[in-house]
Amino acid sequence: MSQARNEGIKSKAITSSGVVTTAGKTGLLYGVCLYTAAADSSILIEDGGTGGTELLKVAGDATNDATSTKSVIFSTPIVGDTDLYATIAGAGATANVFYKEIEQ
Repeated sequence: MSQARNEGIKSKAITSSGVVTTAGKTGLLYGVCLYTAAADSSILIEDGGTGGTELLKVAGDATNDATSTKSVIFSTPIVGDTDLYATIAGAGATANVFYKEIEQ
């Protein structure tokens, strides 16, 4: 029997900056859902930790300081060769990151 395409996709709640996958493990980024609480809310996903290669940035609406949700979902994932690292900004902002971790 073949594997379902989305089998093994995990969701991690992000409330502070840190590694999404296990440090040093390749990650496949399938999506991000940012829950804003202020106009300056954002989440940055990098490959290889803080200061690594920027893979994706999702930002709140600068003209609206009310709570909102911004979602980005990929049918073909973005690869983080070293690991996936999330930097979240903005008072009260949270996010969910959807990913798979690859064994090497």
